[in-house]
Amino acid sequence: MKKYDQLTRQLIKAADSPEAEYIHTLLDDRQTCMAAIDQLDQTAGQILMSPALKEQLALISLLESELKQKLQSEQQKILSNIHALKKEKNRKQYGEAAYTATSGLFLDKRK
Repeated sequence: MKKYDQLTRQLIKAADSPEAEYIHTLLDDRQTCMAAIDQLDQTAGQILMSPALKEQLALISLLESELKQKLQSEQQKILSNIHALKKEKNRKQYGEAAYTATSGLFLDKRK
């Protein structure tokens, strides 16, 4: 649980930096940690809920919500950038004539 908490905190810090590869590595490590916690829960039947564990879970849930908000805002920024690039591509593609043709004749502008 402590490792999961540390990874979540690192993800929140990394969400502000532009290094996407580092974020993917942290997400993979966090997913592995979640799988280990799930496996422990299944083998033990139910993890005993000590007060310290409950407190740590409450802190993690707050961090999870903050991380979710940051990742959603980053996703929105990326989607808006993609949309702007598609718009620019369409404007360039359809806004400029590739060649000029008059009376059914093709004019080669390269010569």
